[in-house]
Amino acid sequence: RRVVYFLKHLVVREDGEFSQAVEWITANQDPKIVCHPVVAYTIDLVWNGVSAKTFLFRKTWLLLTATVFMISQCILNAGVHDELTPVFIVRLLIVACRCFIFLVSWPSMAMVHIRRGRADYRNNNFIHTFCFRLPGHLLEINSLVSLCLCFILLVMLCMCPILHCLGKPSIDGSMQLFTERCEDGDRVLKIYNFLSMCGMLCYWALLADLSVFSHQVCAFTLIFGHVLSEVVLFLLTLCFIVIMFATAV
Repeated sequence: RRVVYFLKHLVVREDGEFSQAVEWITANQDPKIVCHPVVAYTIDLVWNGVSAKTFLFRKTWLLLTATVFMISQCILNAGVHDELTPVFIVRLLIVACRCFIFLVSWPSMAMVHIRRGRADYRNNNFIHTFCFRLPGHLLEINSLVSLCLCFILLVMLCMCPILHCLGKPSIDGSMQLFTERCEDGDRVLKIYNFLSMCGMLCYWALLADLSVFSHQVCAFTLIFGHVLSEVVLFLLTLCFIVIMFATAV
């Protein structure tokens, strides 16, 4: 028989503001509720009408910054050691890409965390970790990874070999603009490369949300997230057994 469902209050509240019903249903993590036709239709309605464009815009910006970061840290650095490539042009491109990351991408990322931190402070939304009180939005794994990336980029800016080599002679004694090979630059180069690796991993972790555009990939991502904890426990148990027999022999 025909059934009529009223979805208004699942989308908007009585005062006209956006309802938090979808957020509460997601936080409940009950597959039976999520698979209900009313909830499924409401989620599709919110996604296609409001969320998809905003999500796509944010992820497009993130994809752009991740691409620029990869070009500046990986691709162009290989061109510096290529004898057929004009070295000064490559260094100039590296500086331009890093200026975009440190002066455009990083401030926008920091402002997002500042705004969300202020909102958590006003709403008294904190989480208690050991003896620290942290903003509640850090319970989201994406927010936590984004905050880690924000700190990594800040430390990378302070440890950038190009800044340490400004106005200083290179290793061969010549004065080269935007070089990374000087005594002060070599001291921080290994740390900078390690931070670059960590930053690239954070970018890829944040881009994993693009899996929502494919149901198969999204399902695999969810299953992988649930199974990962079991794999970690298995590895810890295996290490314990190996250490136990290694010390007993």
